Amino acid sequence: MESTAFRRRSRLIYVLLAATLFSLAPVMARPASAAACPKPSFSFSRNAAPVGSEIVITGFDWVPGATVSITKVSAENAHFWTTSDTPLVSSGGSWTSDFIVGQGTPLGSYTIDVVEKAGACSLDVQNVFTVTS
Repeated sequence: MESTAFRRRSRLIYVLLAATLFSLAPVMARPASAAACPKPSFSFSRNAAPVGSEIVITGFDWVPGATVSITKVSAENAHFWTTSDTPLVSSGGSWTSDFIVGQGTPLGSYTIDVVEKAGACSLDVQNVFTVTS
């Protein structure tokens, strides 16, 4: 009699264990690439400045360990001299670069684009910088 009760308990334990594992399977099977991509941003030390100014660009919440690519989208005649067009993102998700607004840059607004492709994340953020004089 004890062996029958023992077998029933054993079956019940196996059934409960199987049900628990089955319910966790979707969570355990989720690939690492399914993790959400960050929502990055970047800012300028000043949003507007005259020719000759040095501007620091700082990025936040990017994918750590990758590099970002900084380009000037609407800057055909602009002269922006950067220290790095491809800064490395720190382990905390931030990066820093700077540029100098070169002589001969026409007054106006210029779109700066920052792109990062890291794993399943393809990030692209734009901000506008204005040359004032």
